[in-house]
Amino acid sequence: MIVMNRRDFLKKVVTFSLSLMGIVVFPLYFYLKPTRLKTKSTEFFYVTIEDNLPKKGVNRFKALINDKKMLVYIVKYNDEWIALSPVCTHLGCLVNWNRNKNEFQCCCHGGRYAMDGTVLGGPPPASLTRLPMEIRGDKLFVGLRLSYK
Repeated sequence: MIVMNRRDFLKKVVTFSLSLMGIVVFPLYFYLKPTRLKTKSTEFFYVTIEDNLPKKGVNRFKALINDKKMLVYIVKYNDEWIALSPVCTHLGCLVNWNRNKNEFQCCCHGGRYAMDGTVLGGPPPASLTRLPMEIRGDKLFVGLRLSYK
């Protein structure tokens, strides 16, 4: 019969518990951790020719991005063009331009945005996302940040 005092018994229990936890936790960590980090880069996609840009107000354009159609709003604001994402910053619904009220409106929860994309009212926490634009020759390109593995 082996006689062990309380201190030695507790040391063995703690050592065994930590060893068992290490055997279970470390493989689980390496299994669940991402193998490669995603990198983000801005890629520019053709939207329209320069002649189709609005002389004033807002125009909606469809761009073909990786075989998917995407909407983008081009706005003539303070004598410059800006590109706005149509995605509401509240819950990701698409906004529509209301010509009668001169504002973007989200039909999901009543978010309202000014012509430049700033929040006028409702639950959206931030302005509509401004997208980078480039005019190359007579063609307009809009930039999107895409994630790659």
